[in-house]
Amino acid sequence: MKVGFVGAGRVGQGLSLALSRAGYEITGVAGRDAQVGGFHPLQMFADPEVAARGLKGCAIAVEAEEPLAGALLHMVADLGARPLRVPPGARGDALTLARHLDALGALDPSLKDFYRRLALRTLPLALAAGKLDPACAARVRELLEDG
Repeated sequence: MKVGFVGAGRVGQGLSLALSRAGYEITGVAGRDAQVGGFHPLQMFADPEVAARGLKGCAIAVEAEEPLAGALLHMVADLGARPLRVPPGARGDALTLARHLDALGALDPSLKDFYRRLALRTLPLALAAGKLDPACAARVRELLEDG
């Protein structure tokens, strides 16, 4: 299978290194067609080499419809990572956010506060990128500020 990336930042570099080492041919930047999905490793990508090595055992969220979902899940398996299926359109889900806050609060209130502060800082980025509409962002902001 040939794999292309949109963007060549730290995430793209780290993923391309790991997938190349898993036997995939990396072709560069690819255009979009009917098959659009998400492949989101749940780890840091400060150093592409360290990130590539750390993908084994990492959880990777996959968001796509078939047949792309199957191909992305196969990639997760080839990397030795753990797949997490994400239903399309899950971004800005206030119920999920509330569950995160509750779970973190039960573990350690300082974790909940840290999560809230980080999430509040991402709202302007999500709005600017068109990932959240203003009404959804307002609901998320209210939930995060109420804590």
